[in-house]
Amino acid sequence: MTKPKSSVSFTPDTKPPAPSPSPSADLPRKLYTHADPLLRRLRMRLPGAREPLENLEGEFRDAQVLVLYFGSGWGRSYSALKEFHADLHNAAEKYRHKLKVVYVSTDADLASYEVMTANRPWMSMEFSDGSDFLLPGTSATTASPPPQLVELARGEDFLTASDGDDDDDDNDDDDVSGQAYVRPYSRAYIAQRMGVLSTPTVVVYHIPTRKILSHNARKTLFRPTNLKETMAAWERGEGAGLKLKELYLNMRWTFVLAFLALVYALGIQAGLIDNILPVLIAKLGRGGLESALVQAPAHNVPLPNGPAVP
Repeated sequence: MTKPKSSVSFTPDTKPPAPSPSPSADLPRKLYTHADPLLRRLRMRLPGAREPLENLEGEFRDAQVLVLYFGSGWGRSYSALKEFHADLHNAAEKYRHKLKVVYVSTDADLASYEVMTANRPWMSMEFSDGSDFLLPGTSATTASPPPQLVELARGEDFLTASDGDDDDDDNDDDDVSGQAYVRPYSRAYIAQRMGVLSTPTVVVYHIPTRKILSHNARKTLFRPTNLKETMAAWERGEGAGLKLKELYLNMRWTFVLAFLALVYALGIQAGLIDNILPVLIAKLGRGGLESALVQAPAHNVPLPNGPAVP
């Protein structure tokens, strides 16, 4: 079965009205204080999307790996996606301190976001962030921002997809301690920055080295049989490559057919067997045609210059 995918689209020029110029003055410092340049830009909610995460350093104290799961409510009933959710659920609980899973909704409606975050062990990015995603059934030329986009979480000025990199002018490279306030990323902005074109997409980020290990990690890496080896590689700051066992299981019949074809070709080359494929194909072709003619119902066939012949 083809795995369900949903394309990610953005609306142009749908930025909400700018909030107060200094939102950091009314925000708890623990909300954005972190040395990591990516984590400090994220506004998240704790598992279940109930309470906002306001102690960033405390939550990520022992974290080594950040998994950004870009998803949507579309296709959630498919068996392949249910299996992946079960594997991701298991990974988030088994490595709850070292591995932090954050769901990034690409939906424009709050109901889909709530369905995808309810009773899940992973955190989620703030929904009310002004993300300029296209609503289902709209186009970039006709879309307008839905009402909820004008209400930004805590009044912060989130970077959105329509901002682009030129508007991300807050250079925090010199702030090693991560104390200074910088504009947070919206869901749409980080999806665009990570090159997310469809869902589900999994981005893996190594926190100690501040390096993206994968922009589109394979869902099979989260299976219980692969998880231990996957986590070991990610904790070392390495990408989890395709294992020989997994490659064999996915392509075993391709390998068998290729091997038989090689043996057949070598046998013909050595003169040990005759090349019977052309004769067999010709016979099958004639047999198929004759079978079709025998089984086909009779029709009156009109001739170019004469009456129909039964």
